[in-house]
Amino acid sequence: MRPKPLVDTTIDVLKNLSPDSTVEDIMYELHLTDQVLQGLDDAEKGRVLSTEQLLDKMQKWRKA
Repeated sequence: MRPKPLVDTTIDVLKNLSPDSTVEDIMYELHLTDQVLQGLDDAEKGRVLSTEQLLDKMQKWRKA
């Protein structure tokens, strides 16, 4: 699936916000959308961890 251009995605996010949204609301929604799109891209490219791998990494971080 080909991703939408960033400008189109940004416009979609802005269109779905309330007219009384603050700058903080806008920035939050844009940041959230960016993070979701990055996560989907990572998943599509196989850059993911299983739950077991993640828990193992977290355990190692706690011991460090």
